[in-house]
Amino acid sequence: MKEITARINGRSYELLKSKLRQFITRWVNYFKLADMRKLLSSTDEWLRRRLRMFI
Repeated sequence: MKEITARINGRSYELLKSKLRQFITRWVNYFKLADMRKLLSSTDEWLRRRLRMFI
């Protein structure tokens, strides 16, 4: 996710959202059987901070 949300990529916000949606969907489907509530919570906080930085 760090590579996708890096500021030096020069991507539009719409392209960033679609790339993140694909990545997160695949990641959650891969780990869907695990207990990930705490991990997803901390990842969500981190990702929201990165998106605010990008905007």
